Order: sequence, then C-alpha cells, then structure tokens
Amino acid sequence: MQQYFVDGILEKGTEIELAKEQAHHIIHVLRMKNGNFIRIVDESMQLFIADIEIIGKKVIAHLKQQLEIQQSDKKVVLAISLIKGEKWDYMLQKVCELGVHAIQPIITSRCVVKLKQDNVEKKLLRWNKITMEACEQCKRIDKVVVYPPIYLHDLIEHSKYKDYQCFVAYEQAGESAKKLLTYLNENRDGNNFLAVVGPEGGFSAEEIDLLIKSKFECLTLGNRILRAETAAIAITHAFTFLYEC
Repeated sequence: MQQYFVDGILEKGTEIELAKEQAHHIIHVLRMKNGNFIRIVDESMQLFIADIEIIGKKVIAHLKQQLEIQQSDKKVVLAISLIKGEKWDYMLQKVCELGVHAIQPIITSRCVVKLKQDNVEKKLLRWNKITMEACEQCKRIDKVVVYPPIYLHDLIEHSKYKDYQCFVAYEQAGESAKKLLTYLNENRDGNNFLAVVGPEGGFSAEEIDLLIKSKFECLTLGNRILRAETAAIAITHAFTFLYEC
C-alpha cells in the first residue's frame, strides 16, 4: 500500500486533498482507481488508512482508520562527510530504509565534493525529497531530515549532540580498537547516538585526534576497508539488527 506524508494534524473520519505531485503519482504512475487504499502520515506521525476519490486532476483521501505504530527509542544520527553524487543519493536511500534518525552532512579536509553557498538550499531540498520518498517507500512514519552541511569542528561543538553517545568509524583504528557491535552492546542504556563517517579519502590524522580529544570513541568496522557509503549503511544496519531484529 502506497504511503504519503502530509502537512497538518489529521483526524479519522475527515478528508484531505493531496498535493499535486502526490495526485499525479497516484493517477499517472500508479494508475489507481476510486476506492483504492493508501497510507497517510501527518505531521505528528499519526498513521491513517484512507481510500481515494479522483476528481479530475485532484485526489481526495478519506481517512477511514487510524493505526498504532510502535517506534524504537534508539536513535542514531549519521554525520557523514560529503561524497560524490550517485553514491550520496544511494546512501541517503539505504540508511533511511535501515532506520537512521537524521543525517548531518559534514565538511572535512579531504572532501572531494565542494558545495557553493548559493547551491546549498537547492541541494538540501533535493536530499530531503530523496529521504522522504525513501521513508514513504519503506513505510516509516517518521521523516528523516537532512540538515545543512557544517564543518567538523562545528559538529563537535554543537549543543544538540551534547548528551549523545558519540563515535567515529576509522579505517586505520587498528586491531586493538573496539568493534562497533561491542561498543553498542556496552552502551545499551543510551538512546541517542552520533555516528561519524569520513569521505572517500578518509579523515586526516589531525581530524581523528580532534575527535578523540572531544570524547568520540574511535571504532573499527572490521578487517576490510569500506567505502564511505558502505560504512554508513553498515553502521545503520548494526543498529537495526541489534535493537529491532
């Protein structure tokens, strides 16, 4: 059953008109008919089952039933250095499917991607559209927000993450470094985690030193060197496996 996010706070028994893009998707892509059912999620993460009424180019959703969905109390924010286009888009989709709470792009010394300031807003709109569509596809009731990019030192100083369990995945952490699953098992009482992943070229030694001095745990993801997008997916999947499966 197709799902759509809508603005506002809804109630069972009411009806709403879907956005033009959603109506186009229903009519011309899915080729749905009057009486077909869809899922609707409102701003407060209430989930409804609705049947649709197609009137010309408009689609009206009649909210028939409200469903209760239990959310995990474990949240992981992924702070990942900017990586190249298709890899970045793929990563956004997959970590949404696997349960990431939010994505914080970071700018580090070895980032290949260089964002122009006047292009950031356009990129953010596109990234958040990708995550919203991924959340709709996998039937999440919470949207994954992609925040504006910030520099690594701003991430470390950000008050938002003051009470988070913070760690960095580092490909040169060494055999003696703690493994991700060991770390997660040791911190089961924590609810909020901040996972930091570097760019294609990895972190510089100075950046790792800064993170460690700032109380970030330096972890290994195993014996193999993973691409940045693979590391992000592996970390998110570890949370899903440990706390949801």
